[in-house]
Amino acid sequence: MQVKNDFFNNVIESLTYPFYVVDAKDYTIQIANAAACRGELLKDNLHCYTLTHKNDKPCGGDEHFCPLHEVKKTKRPAVVEHIHYDKEGNLKNVEVHGYPIFDSKGQVVQMIEYSLDITERRTAESELRASQQVLKSTLDNLAQAYERLRELDQMKSYFISIVSHELRTPLTAIKSAVSLLLKNLGKPKQKEEAENKDEELLNIILNNTNRQIRLVNDLLDLSKIESGVIRIEKKPIDIVELVRNVIKVLSFQLKSKNIECNIETNLAALFVLVDSDLIRRVFNNLIINAIKFVSDSGKIEIRIECKKEIDGVRIAVVDNGIGILAHDFTKLFDKFYQVGYQVNGVGLGLSIAKGIVEAHGGKIWVESLFKKSSSFYFTLPKYEEVGVEYGE
Repeated sequence: MQVKNDFFNNVIESLTYPFYVVDAKDYTIQIANAAACRGELLKDNLHCYTLTHKNDKPCGGDEHFCPLHEVKKTKRPAVVEHIHYDKEGNLKNVEVHGYPIFDSKGQVVQMIEYSLDITERRTAESELRASQQVLKSTLDNLAQAYERLRELDQMKSYFISIVSHELRTPLTAIKSAVSLLLKNLGKPKQKEEAENKDEELLNIILNNTNRQIRLVNDLLDLSKIESGVIRIEKKPIDIVELVRNVIKVLSFQLKSKNIECNIETNLAALFVLVDSDLIRRVFNNLIINAIKFVSDSGKIEIRIECKKEIDGVRIAVVDNGIGILAHDFTKLFDKFYQVGYQVNGVGLGLSIAKGIVEAHGGKIWVESLFKKSSSFYFTLPKYEEVGVEYGE
């Protein structure tokens, strides 16, 4: 018998991982090897949960499910994962194996338990999951980038198509006008008739050349805005006075269509810190846009509202024109987007206005009732400084 005991002791002491026998009733450790006792002598009435978890009660809950409970309930071996303290007091991920020991009546009276350190495995699994997450994120980003490239490729084709069409149209008109001028050279005809015809053809050339110049300038401006290289020279300006100047410049176009354009504000002055030339461009684009969509009947009005708010200034350009359908709202500021009932322009004016407003830290949006009115709103940061009042 002593030989068997010595052999058993030698076997369990040779194990490099904790091995012990636990009493099924009171959780006390009956036998333990040096790896379990951390090189110390086994103390009397030492509980397994005190040794492994430094707790004063048995394990419980989903995170620390007690293997002894499972073994007693099923009368079968059990394997659970726990977090144990090692001999240096560090927390380790361990895999706990429990095996029942029965009495003559078949009841579980003790449990053999040993625990394997799986910290490195869990760390590796955690790192693998993190790597998989990074890989998934990278693949998702690549997929999005690929989709974006496809969209850009489609947009490039669309861009080339639109620009080619818009450049070809005035060039065709210029070519025709020049051809007629050359054809008419040297032909005998009445002087007054010839002068009138030549003037008409020259006006066609001039108007179409200006149209081309505007398109090229718009493309250049849009390119600068989207690439972030647009220069913004901010200075305090009175936005109310700026609007008055824009209306004055556009007075001929407004009068030609009998449009009344007014400023509505209860402020004598309203200062903002902006690039005046760029913000003037925004007003110009929005008012010209309103002029394009005037109603065929009734009194035509464009109203510019300037209001100060807590965190800035809100501007509205309101017209009682033909309005915009709701499904066009979200696309209206996209490059080259034109509503189905628009006949003039290339769809860059609102894109440029949006880019300028956002470059100033503001936002722009539209509200409209189809066949009744449209309201384009945009915000700008307020300007407050000693000696310059923010509104009067």
